[in-house]
Amino acid sequence: MRRRPRLLATRWTGTLLALLTLGASPGLAQFSQYTSASDFEDDFENTQQVIEAAMAEARWRRGPLLVDPWLAIREATYDDNVGNRPRDPIISDFLIKIGAGLRAFLPVGDDLVLTGHLLPEYVWWRDLSNRRQVDGRYGVGLFGPAGPFDLSLRAQHIDDTKYFSREFEDRVDTTEDYLRLELEYDFGSGFSAFAAAAFDSYGFEELDEESAPPVGDLDRDETLFRIGARWRPRDGFRLGLGLESSEVDFDRDPRRGNDGTSIFFELDATGSRTTATARLAWRDLEADGAESLFPAFDEISGRYRVAFKVAGPVQIEVLGYRNLVYSFQETNAYFEDQATALGVALSLGARAGLRLRWETGENDYAAFDPNRLPRVDDFDGPVAELQFELGRFTLVINASETDYDSNLPEFDRDVTTVSTGLIFGRRTESPWG
Repeated sequence: MRRRPRLLATRWTGTLLALLTLGASPGLAQFSQYTSASDFEDDFENTQQVIEAAMAEARWRRGPLLVDPWLAIREATYDDNVGNRPRDPIISDFLIKIGAGLRAFLPVGDDLVLTGHLLPEYVWWRDLSNRRQVDGRYGVGLFGPAGPFDLSLRAQHIDDTKYFSREFEDRVDTTEDYLRLELEYDFGSGFSAFAAAAFDSYGFEELDEESAPPVGDLDRDETLFRIGARWRPRDGFRLGLGLESSEVDFDRDPRRGNDGTSIFFELDATGSRTTATARLAWRDLEADGAESLFPAFDEISGRYRVAFKVAGPVQIEVLGYRNLVYSFQETNAYFEDQATALGVALSLGARAGLRLRWETGENDYAAFDPNRLPRVDDFDGPVAELQFELGRFTLVINASETDYDSNLPEFDRDVTTVSTGLIFGRRTESPWG
């Protein structure tokens, strides 16, 4: 009988019970290591709305300068099988992430807003003292109208201890540096053109444990450029289309280097009973560099969400995504992580909400050697998310159970997660507001 390891752990996903506003990291990223059907990139319009709301609620005002304190216990969890590694002795431990910091907003001229955030966080393990460390998010941004353009300029440094990927479900110290620029010009009559650039760097610190995989092989730099147009015929509807050019260079393992072009599509539509959001790209990626063995990727990736208000507080949701995730294995360059979810969202009064959904998906690995037997992991399971607002406190509880069934039996596993978070204040996920 095969061994089916189980993991009781935390994955902080933010206050996802609202109607999907911001993802955990800035938009324009090509791919992420860990994907949820509920995650969406942020964009200029959402960022502007969040900043305006944050400025209105800022606690401290010194002339034009607005400062808002941030304090949160982002995790408080007992993990009964750290790392979920089937061939290792089971290690149990208790983890707490607690942070305190400031977000500041300074109007510049009539419309521009200069922002900054300093959000350090301490990661404490009860027994695994070698994993204790200080993380944090630090950055500056400039947002708003600049002459004839709408401007979004941001620079951010993030140190975070988070789950690496579905391939390796252990927390890894991850460093991310972002530099993002977007300019949009409004022609009137609902039409606009935009250009964007992203310069990102990712670093993964390998765990000081003998069985830990070489996640540092995936240290990389990503460069991305976009041009496109948007159409807003009315409030609540936006359609975008454009071209994207990307290049990814790996510091330690150039076999995965790639570049390519893509056609991307974005949709935001809000009606009286239906909302729809999509961020999709038809990517054509090929090997880049003399040492690259990257298997070509010619697929549609991205994510979508459609929600229907059934009656009163009940809402039905359909969500899905497909993402390319880089693999650290010697045999595999990457895997396609794709899933579809069906769920229901319930409003439990003015200050509480519940979301339940069932996710089913597949991880399809692309080997460097095309003659090698490919690895395919099917997965499915339920997800529950509960949120309470108690004055200026927000309590979030998430739970999920995922069953992985692989064509290679050694990769069969069950993963059970229970997550908790206590936030002082309602703005939790985006450091910009």
